[in-house]
Amino acid sequence: MEEPIDVLLAIKRPAFDVLMRVLIGDGVDNDMVDVLFEETIYLIHGCHGLPFNIPGSAYNRGLKARRAMAKIYQYILDERKVMIGKNKTREKSNILLDMMLNTQDDDEGGNEFNDEKIIAMLVSYTFAGFEPVGLVASTAIMYLEKHPHFLDKAKEEQEDIVKRRLSPNEGLNIHEIKEMKYLSNVINESLRIATARTIFFREARNTININGYTIPKGWKFLSFSWNYHMDPRTYVRPKEFNPSRWDDLKTKPASFLPFGVGPKMCPGANLARLEVSVILHYFLLNYRVEQVNPESKIEPPRNCLVKFKKI
Repeated sequence: MEEPIDVLLAIKRPAFDVLMRVLIGDGVDNDMVDVLFEETIYLIHGCHGLPFNIPGSAYNRGLKARRAMAKIYQYILDERKVMIGKNKTREKSNILLDMMLNTQDDDEGGNEFNDEKIIAMLVSYTFAGFEPVGLVASTAIMYLEKHPHFLDKAKEEQEDIVKRRLSPNEGLNIHEIKEMKYLSNVINESLRIATARTIFFREARNTININGYTIPKGWKFLSFSWNYHMDPRTYVRPKEFNPSRWDDLKTKPASFLPFGVGPKMCPGANLARLEVSVILHYFLLNYRVEQVNPESKIEPPRNCLVKFKKI
């Protein structure tokens, strides 16, 4: 990309493409994926807007996007069923849609996991599965660029993984991702910084006392992850980006909450880490970025304009 572009905007699309490979595979028409991406953006804006269902509002457009996404996923679902019907023997698949279809066939009643529920889950995963990933990945990229010694160490690990492949034509696989120890540190540090402003909204099930303050049963309260992710008692110089701190860091309970905690913890935590790993792997091996507006803050990247360079 020769023209300057917002780094977060640039990373959102690769994050979406990785997500689509996990959800529906890579055999779907590219134009259809383009429409899904655009409609998902409208859906996200609608959820962030005021809930006024009037023509021209972000909320109204978001509702239309939800219906458009449902139609696309219904078409993909019908196509997949036809393809499965032509094959008498069904191969094991790691694609989420195929796994849900298998579950649908295994239901004795036949309606417990119907098309409507599958589509609702696909829309939900699409909504939540790439915007935060883009934020974490772009945060990692910008911090690595500002700290060349960390970037070189992460790049060296990825090059070693490629060298160990039996064939140069082999692609990235899950076993290699599990070997990315230092990149995992980079992701942890990026999650710590990028999600430091996350807010948890909860209700007290019982009356509790915390540090002399009483929260009565039934009261609603907010918890800011900044208090945990930037706690100097756990993280030495917490505002600094330092992936190496995770080499021997022993976190305390509730000191690292990028995906929440308890029964409401994000179910896609492992998927998000996998997506970020894939994006950073190919970025480190093939690209560099040059920030064109150094005055812009990168905590996390907002209006941070960069030029991507292929290496």
